[in-house]
Amino acid sequence: CFCERQWALIHMDLVWEDDSRTAFGNIFHERPDGGSHERRGDMLILRSVRVSSSELGLSGICDVVELRNVSDGTVIKGMGGRYTIVPVEYKVGKRKSDDCDRVQLCAEAMALEESMGATIEAGYLYYGKERRREMVMMDEGLRQKTRDLSE
Repeated sequence: CFCERQWALIHMDLVWEDDSRTAFGNIFHERPDGGSHERRGDMLILRSVRVSSSELGLSGICDVVELRNVSDGTVIKGMGGRYTIVPVEYKVGKRKSDDCDRVQLCAEAMALEESMGATIEAGYLYYGKERRREMVMMDEGLRQKTRDLSE
């Protein structure tokens, strides 16, 4: 569930070169990649959150994780209060015809669940070209596809 040609150029041929699109992508990701935290009312926004999943055998970095303070959420050690956990993945372009972005977001959600002892029902993909967020439900079908692809 990734671009095989791009993967081969980067990891096999070692010939990947940044171009104007990757430079724009780097600029687009400056804010989420900054690693800062921000509080907005009852929400805490975490950026560049490192995650790993022993179940999936994957590790990575979530662009943004929003923690919303709610009465029936998950207790997060050292945070005081209960929170819903909502991952947000930033994408420069627009929605793709395949599920690769959704699978990536689901893998991040599953890794967050594993580390925080929570259940994540939904996350968001933010598409810069369209300048909007798309909600992604973490249903069992998407979770199973993510498990299958990780194997």
